[in-house]
Amino acid sequence: MRRATILLLIGVILIVGAVIILGAFYAHGFKNVKVVNVGAEASKSIYINLTGNYSILISSPSNISYEFYAPNGTLLFEKNNTNTGSLNITNANGQYKLLIKNDGNSDVEVAVLISEESLMNNLMYGIYASGGVCCLGMIIVVIAFILLLWDRKMEEKQYKRY
Repeated sequence: MRRATILLLIGVILIVGAVIILGAFYAHGFKNVKVVNVGAEASKSIYINLTGNYSILISSPSNISYEFYAPNGTLLFEKNNTNTGSLNITNANGQYKLLIKNDGNSDVEVAVLISEESLMNNLMYGIYASGGVCCLGMIIVVIAFILLLWDRKMEEKQYKRY
């Protein structure tokens, strides 16, 4: 009974540890998260200072259009009537402009996530590591439950004899 309880405790600690590992990697992986409220049939500009290789993810509950401009004013990316977007910028250097347009009849909140490419790779390693630790913890918890049930069954057999 004691070994099953110890195994159960170890399994739970591993699962909690996996969540902490994942949270640490997520916190370290993202440079900036901006939530922009764009009014009905309006547009809003976001200026972003970038140096290096970056990934920018755009997400909205309803359809929007966006344009992404280089520091010299040239249009790099454009997409219309979408609720998600993914931009990969290599060798960025300067202040970039992201123009978000809302063609709908109601206000919309747009989430813009900016992350350095190398940090995104580290984030993937963190996901793999926390997934492995979590799986190991779940396996140990299942084994602990099986041992607890086995011990309980043996205890019942022992008391039935008397």
